Amino acid sequence: MGLHRRVMGVVPVALVVLVLAACGGGGGGEVATTPDGGNAVLASAAEQTRSAGSSKVSFNLVTDLPKAISEKPVTFTGEGVFDYANRTGEVTYDFSELFKSLGQNSNDPVEMRFLGDVFYMKFPLITNFLPDAGPWLKFDLNTLSQEGGIDLSQLQQLGQSDPSQALDYLRATGSVETVGTEQLDGVETTHYKGTIELDKVADQVPAESQEQVRKAIDQLKKQTGLTEIPTDVWVDADGLVRKMTFTYTAKVPVPGEDTQDATSTVTMVFSDFGVDVNVEAPPADQVTDLAALTALAGGSSSS
Repeated sequence: MGLHRRVMGVVPVALVVLVLAACGGGGGGEVATTPDGGNAVLASAAEQTRSAGSSKVSFNLVTDLPKAISEKPVTFTGEGVFDYANRTGEVTYDFSELFKSLGQNSNDPVEMRFLGDVFYMKFPLITNFLPDAGPWLKFDLNTLSQEGGIDLSQLQQLGQSDPSQALDYLRATGSVETVGTEQLDGVETTHYKGTIELDKVADQVPAESQEQVRKAIDQLKKQTGLTEIPTDVWVDADGLVRKMTFTYTAKVPVPGEDTQDATSTVTMVFSDFGVDVNVEAPPADQVTDLAALTALAGGSSSS
């Protein structure tokens, strides 16, 4: 069980940041700006990107994990497509470097499919520990919210289907510095630099979502020790975000100790705006829901 716990301790941290919309819920609402207009351009870019309807998104995370886990930096990558209006999408992650650092030579990808408040994860390394479980794990946020002991805010960090909600964090930046212009894949962009203040994120979402958002942010802060996240953003001439990076130092579980710091940089690249997105739930006979999974593991929902 030691390896199982190490994997489950590290991978959610990576997924939380790769799908950084920890606020959960549907998003939307009016574009927020600071009184002096400091983040107005970034808030507008977030809205413009969402209004594009859909896009391809690629993810890259490079993290210096504690030496007890890995002697060298570990890279996670992923790519997928998302429909922002319908909150559907799919992404495939490559965690092979992490698995190798944990002594597992697994090249099996981690797949996620998103259908509103329901998401599915195909995580071969974990299901190898549970041979009676189906290859796909199901997380229904509406159902889980009614079950005692489920840490719903943590699941929302993993299950948010709309990666552009990561852009909503830009509404909680202070002043923004214009770095200059740069070419990205042949597209002229303006590079901005700022710092996201997590305590301000909840104030930038619709009133009906603010309590839920604050709980999720509090959970994220508790788990990672973060209070702010430096970010760089590249916006094209149409006001669309083409690239975002987040740099942060978070606390991760370490065998034999409570936690140690791990410094990471996450990059998200947006392209092919308006791409067709067709996502379906996995076949029912290949799916195990979270409640059944915890029963197979011999624990309660809270475990």
